[in-house]
Amino acid sequence: MKVEAKDLLDYHFPRFDELPEIELYIDQVICVVQKNLSIFSKNKETPVITPSMINNYVKQEVLEPPKKKKYNKEHLAYLFVICILKKSMSILEIKESINIMRKSYSVEEGYNLFCDEIEKALMHTFKPENNIIIEDYMQTESRKVATVRAMAMTFANSVLVDRLIMMRGKDEIVTWKWKKIKNVFIFMKWNDRIRKTLERNVIKMELAYKRVLLKISGEALSGDKKTGIDAEILGNICDRIKTIVEMGVQVSIVVGGGNFWRGRYGHQMERTTSDYMGMLATTINGLALQDALESRGIYTRLQTAIEMRQIAEPYIKRKAIKHLTNGRVVIFSCGTGNPYFSTDTGAALRAAETDAEVILLAKTIDGVYSADPKENPNAVKYDEISYLDILNKDLKVMDSTATSLCRDNKIPLVVFGIDDPDNIVRIIKGEKIGTLVK
Repeated sequence: MKVEAKDLLDYHFPRFDELPEIELYIDQVICVVQKNLSIFSKNKETPVITPSMINNYVKQEVLEPPKKKKYNKEHLAYLFVICILKKSMSILEIKESINIMRKSYSVEEGYNLFCDEIEKALMHTFKPENNIIIEDYMQTESRKVATVRAMAMTFANSVLVDRLIMMRGKDEIVTWKWKKIKNVFIFMKWNDRIRKTLERNVIKMELAYKRVLLKISGEALSGDKKTGIDAEILGNICDRIKTIVEMGVQVSIVVGGGNFWRGRYGHQMERTTSDYMGMLATTINGLALQDALESRGIYTRLQTAIEMRQIAEPYIKRKAIKHLTNGRVVIFSCGTGNPYFSTDTGAALRAAETDAEVILLAKTIDGVYSADPKENPNAVKYDEISYLDILNKDLKVMDSTATSLCRDNKIPLVVFGIDDPDNIVRIIKGEKIGTLVK
């Protein structure tokens, strides 16, 4: 066994700067991967990867599509990781793990860290004198590194089991084999503990909400200017959205258009024309949000209720939900796509369709009051109120259509002040901010 394990103990995983600099066609990619990873196959004649596998990874969005049928270093790095992890993880699990690493590291940093941990895992697994004490490294290593180490150790032990099966019947390793099999089962229990710990502390943090719809008024983006977009305010809001996305929250956004156009501006127009102009205004804001978020490394999709295929996707419920589950921020523009309905109603409708757990209604005031606090200094702020009371008291939180839609679908609403964008993060963490409506 020592002789057969030597090749694994001496194995060097190619680092990012060692990957080919030139772009490769798919058959060349297969040759590079096969050359470097065939050592881990039960049968070295069995292909590690095939063209259909690569196309499937692209189809399932685990791998970015090639450019002009050519694959670069980043494609190769992802393929190495996928081929290693698929021995012990499903494609969906691999995709989720890669997405976690993308949020913390560049492709080069994450890949090189993975290479380091694979080599350490092989060393620990194939040198019997090395003991793995999970509790120790969980205390000393960061959780992000622990995530990679857990994946790497799972892979190494899977290779070990493969080798033991291949060597079954060889007298010289019979007693050693049982000792190592026992260690494998012990590690499987430890690995399960790592998984549960990571799910609890990293991947599934204790958050008040896991899928939210954020409704931002157009005026909130304009700041003191009252019209147009204040770049600083937009940036501050997007910074907080990035924070909650990195915490694992699925975020969709409905944005108003009042900083460019409101229906009342068109009092001499036909109502439908004025409303359609307002929908175009929400698209301008949606594009600004998309650009600001993507400049911060957050994947987004802009969907419009009126088709504008050159600049946005048309709204499709299933597509929107798929984007959310893949960690993308989805921005909904054009309201419902129909005149006579406000963007508040659009927010309530999209929240119901995408199964949002809560609507976060960002306002220029810090909650729901018994009257307009700007006009009545004696107005009383509510910490919690029902939708029925809002309708009965005619409180101007949302229009009556949106309020009724939220009430009928039992969607809670948190009304808060966007003047302090950190309120978005505080609400997600469970702090009582603003007014809860349910």
